Parts: sequence; structure tokens; C-alpha cells
Amino acid sequence: MNFLEEKILDNTILNWLIVAGIILFVIFFKRLLSQYIASFTYVLINRTWKMITLKQFTDLFLKPLKWFLLVTITVIAFNKLSYPAAWHFTIYKIPFELIIEKTVLSIFIYSFFRLLLSAIDFIALILSQKASLTKDKSDDQLVVFFRDFKVLNQTYDSRGGFMHEKSKKLIKICFGKLKNLY
Repeated sequence: MNFLEEKILDNTILNWLIVAGIILFVIFFKRLLSQYIASFTYVLINRTWKMITLKQFTDLFLKPLKWFLLVTITVIAFNKLSYPAAWHFTIYKIPFELIIEKTVLSIFIYSFFRLLLSAIDFIALILSQKASLTKDKSDDQLVVFFRDFKVLNQTYDSRGGFMHEKSKKLIKICFGKLKNLY
């Protein structure tokens, strides 16, 4: 029998080596891949917003993009393996497969939200640069609010709701002012 055809946890050694190779490739080249993706995205974004420098853009997006890329490719790579029969057991009536699936999904969502938070910071940077061009200082305060919006958006009220109605009204008013900046 060929060495690469032997099975470990219901997958051949060849499958494990392919998955490990893909993950190691991404680990070693995630910085280069992320810089390439960020530079390409910057070229597209720079057509509309010329006031943003490449350094500002990469400072915001590079680290979250590296982790999102690593997590995404790792999830795709491990998806090619079959789930081992030895892992068909339950912990407190929850199948172990479901625990693994939800944990991986949580990590994926976390890395995606870190990327989204960088996008919010990027929009805030654009708004602050546009606001600095006007004499009115009220739009400068709006930029601070927009940066803090990501924190405000995660705030819970005492009744267990997502946000107070007053907060929702404030957000609608502020986003109305954001449209006027363009």
C-alpha cells in the first residue's frame, strides 16, 4: 500500500498534506497576498477618493485583511477533508461536529467584522478629510460620531433591546447630514 494512501482520521495522508500545504502557503504569503489585494482595492477606491494615500489605506486594511484571508482559506481548505467517524460523539447532548462548525463560523464572522470595522474607519477618514475642507464645525463633530458609531451600534439598553429609540432617531438625523456632505 502506498504511504500517501494511508488514512488518518478517515482522510488520506495526501489530503492532509494538501490541506497543510495550502494553509502553510497562506501563512507564509498572507502579507504579500494582503498587500496585493489592498493595493488593487486602493487603485479602485482612489478613482473616487483621491485624497486618501496608499499608506493610510493599507494601515487601516492590511492587518484585518491578512487575518480574514487566512481564516477564509483555512476554512475552505479544511472543508475538503471528510469529518472523521471517531469524532461522532456528543458533549452535553450537542454533537461535536456542531461545536466545531459553530466555533469555526464564529472565528470567520469575527475576522469579517474586523474587516468591516476597518471599512468604517476608512469612511470616517474620508468624512474627516471632507469635513476639514468646510468652515462649518458641526460636520467635524459628525465624523467623531461616525467613528464611535461602531461602538454605539453594539450598545444594549437596560430593557434588553438593541438600542434606545432616541439613539435610532439620532442615527437617522446624523446620516441625513452625512448625505449633505456629498
